[in-house]
Amino acid sequence: MNTTHVFVADTSALVGDAYRRAYDAVSDARRAAVDRLHSPVAQRASLGAELLLWRASNVLGLPKASLVRDAHGKPHPEGKPFGFNLSHSGSVAVCAVSDTEVGCDVEHPRDALLKVTERVCGNAEKAFLTSLPPHERLDAALRFWTLKESAVKACGKGLSVGMERFCFSLTNNGATLVTAPVDASWQFREFRLPSGARIAVCAGTTIEDLHIITL
Repeated sequence: MNTTHVFVADTSALVGDAYRRAYDAVSDARRAAVDRLHSPVAQRASLGAELLLWRASNVLGLPKASLVRDAHGKPHPEGKPFGFNLSHSGSVAVCAVSDTEVGCDVEHPRDALLKVTERVCGNAEKAFLTSLPPHERLDAALRFWTLKESAVKACGKGLSVGMERFCFSLTNNGATLVTAPVDASWQFREFRLPSGARIAVCAGTTIEDLHIITL
């Protein structure tokens, strides 16, 4: 593959018969996770995230395999024919597929992120946020959060590696990883959706443009 592909889908259409077909198509573990959720929006998004993985696999001509978890709880296709990562927020599901370790995150803007980033940002990142006009700070906080989350997920070491240990420099042209707790030649790419949601992807190969999938 030698590249990382990023797929995005709107899960709001998973209602009625479409929901039941999707529910039947995913793994037992995903169904159990969906059953534990109380919000219909969250149920559709969680269900749609795994459904998106298999749609993405079909697009890329990859084999469908049972999902297994490693020692840190990160899921992989059995036999590891490829790597993937899933994320969802609201009605948006994202799947990143790569032949390297990969992490992705999608989040919608919410004021609470400004307080959360105070705990996970380094001094330079906090100074950058403070330097921005108030109306630009939330989007910058959203960028920091999604970038850090994607890095932690790509790292694959679970909660032993905290987001606060990954520090970034932001520009209008992208983000640069300044410090990290692990040695890795990672690339990052960000996408902004019309809704204002931000997607960040971290991988060891070139990250291609978004593929939009209809579920």
